[in-house]
Amino acid sequence: MRNQTPYLDAPTTPIQVPGTKPRRRFRAWSGVAGLSLTLLLVTGFVIYGLPSPENPGGQLFGGLTGGTSANTRAGGTTGPSCTFPPQQAERLEVPSELEPDRLQPKMRDAFQQARCAAKQDGVEILVKSAKRTAAEQRRLYRQEIKNRGSEAEARKWVLPPEESAHVKGTAVDVKPQSGAKWLEQNGNQWGLCRTIDREWWHFEYDQDWVGKSCPAPR
Repeated sequence: MRNQTPYLDAPTTPIQVPGTKPRRRFRAWSGVAGLSLTLLLVTGFVIYGLPSPENPGGQLFGGLTGGTSANTRAGGTTGPSCTFPPQQAERLEVPSELEPDRLQPKMRDAFQQARCAAKQDGVEILVKSAKRTAAEQRRLYRQEIKNRGSEAEARKWVLPPEESAHVKGTAVDVKPQSGAKWLEQNGNQWGLCRTIDREWWHFEYDQDWVGKSCPAPR
């Protein structure tokens, strides 16, 4: 007696019945895979950020393809990224003034990038005085008036707080002199220039100076 059960001993490949369409075994799976990939990409962009003019690959793909990050740019060019340990205050130094993170953000980034580049050249740049409080600047100004005998003479060395770039967070005094020399020669790449002729240690930041020649120290 013939076995009436269809396909009981049929080959593993289904036989197409005339008038019917072949079954698409992988259609459902391909749809699921495509949806999963889309969700993965969307999640990645939400977490790591979308592409931008500053970072065309975004943080997700920029990190994989060598994209430029915020802490390695200087005037549109790439540079080394590094960190520095906290400094210990020496004689006459104010501990809070040794913290570059307290500077105005653009000044801080420019200075740290310049320090990293100097480090790559084997040159150390340390902070002597960065951001100052208005009270500290006022104390220094009054002391200078006492030392010099007049406000006119004192202003040649210390400005009142309302005019001080240190109080604004756009100036930094550096040490040692070898580091200051390197910064004077190369700092314009990041908009950092020595601005006071008699002070080899004093540098200020201006975005308009990036990549240009520094103005003559006053």
